[in-house]
Amino acid sequence: MSDNEGLSLMDDREEEPRRAAADAEGGGERRRRGRPLLILLVIAGVLVLAVGAVAAYYAATLRGATNNFAREDIPNYPNRPPATSPNPDGSVARNYVLIGTDKGSVSPDDPGRSDALLIAHIPADRSKIYLISIPRDLYAEIPGRGKEKITHAYAYGGMGLSVQSVEKLFDLRIDHAASIDFQSFKDLTTALGGIEVQNANAFQRSVGGVNCDFPEGKITVQGDCALVFARERKKLPDGAISRDANHRAVLQGIMKKTMSPETLINPGRFALVVDTVSQYVTVDQGFTSDQITQQAMDYRDLAGQNNSMVSLEAPITGFGRDPRTNASIALPDEEKMAELAQALRDDKVDEYVSKYPEG
Repeated sequence: MSDNEGLSLMDDREEEPRRAAADAEGGGERRRRGRPLLILLVIAGVLVLAVGAVAAYYAATLRGATNNFAREDIPNYPNRPPATSPNPDGSVARNYVLIGTDKGSVSPDDPGRSDALLIAHIPADRSKIYLISIPRDLYAEIPGRGKEKITHAYAYGGMGLSVQSVEKLFDLRIDHAASIDFQSFKDLTTALGGIEVQNANAFQRSVGGVNCDFPEGKITVQGDCALVFARERKKLPDGAISRDANHRAVLQGIMKKTMSPETLINPGRFALVVDTVSQYVTVDQGFTSDQITQQAMDYRDLAGQNNSMVSLEAPITGFGRDPRTNASIALPDEEKMAELAQALRDDKVDEYVSKYPEG
């Protein structure tokens, strides 16, 4: 096995569909973007901790970042699941889709695929952030395409079709979405001065002259090695499922470091992190800067809590083969998937996690 084996997102490229090239009117190479939406929500939440001129500085910095976000349309469609209704006290659960992409891995205008797909569920009581990974190879219905790997939805129709596929899978309305280019892990983790992650499986990898060692336990990663940690799968015991857990670990590490005192009390680092984020984020067209800031304020108390993030995987029974293409697929556990979907709709994910603590 070569050193680079397991890091390529194009292992199955012969079976992967590709979206049409971008319209020539767009002009030039589109800037790589994609950083989890929740990171920006957390950053915005720190504004409540600042006063006077400091508050004005943070507000201006954040406003400039959100105004620079790329945006992508999520079209409405017939029979779309209804939006979540607020509780009598005005509180409401929210669901975000986070899409990890491999944009530009084949050519500069290559739209890529969704190498990672997550739901971030924040309950109405703001007690937790639930990060739910959907296996990239999950055999699911893609509207207009039939059943195949859910990762193909992004290649066929970008953020819009990915969101529609997730909504179809869970019969759940998604409030907002953000795309993620995993290449940007290098820049953001470097801007943060490294992040801590809990590593369940020790492994080593050398890529591009960089030697990365990941012992079991709590470790610090940044730059190239943060990207390696997030993308490795062939050296992990459960392959893509283990990689999904590492995706969530890196996301949690970024969020924790972003809202740590060493970042928040350092205007220079704060500005660098926000500027780095703004270079890579793409959010849905309907998510305005005002909404991002307001929802961040809604979650300011949650952002300061310990153990506020819960990580889990959408349930599968195992693996099989696509009857049409013979490609490897992950087979959904229909019964547990229905329970998870109901828990999301009823805002009772805590009960699902209590019933299935191992996922």
